[in-house]
Amino acid sequence: MHGGRLEIYVNGNKVYDRKEATGAADFYPSLHEMRKAKDVLAEAIAKAPADPKG
Repeated sequence: MHGGRLEIYVNGNKVYDRKEATGAADFYPSLHEMRKAKDVLAEAIAKAPADPKG
């Protein structure tokens, strides 16, 4: 899977892009980068309304 993409977007904002990340030459993202993306995602979920219609 040479040249593949891994991008994570939260509410339209790019949180992670494997090709732009530190150590982008490696296929696998660093655990540190994934933890940062996870924290942003968790914060967005916590702020989301409990009722998706409300």
